[in-house]
Amino acid sequence: MGCEPISIPLEQNVKLSANEKDIVEDTTMYICIMGSLIYAVGMVSEFMQTPRKPHLDVVTHKLR
Repeated sequence: MGCEPISIPLEQNVKLSANEKDIVEDTTMYICIMGSLIYAVGMVSEFMQTPRKPHLDVVTHKLR
């Protein structure tokens, strides 16, 4: 997708709104990314009390 890693994943104090001007015409990529994130969070969230290295590896892989 041509994505490059950055040190800060999101600017601080960003305000998102449903009334943004630029609408994404093809929502396929957005839906795919969101589905992947939701799946990963659900998969590793059960290990929040005692996370292990493989759990962290999955999370950092998805964030990259």
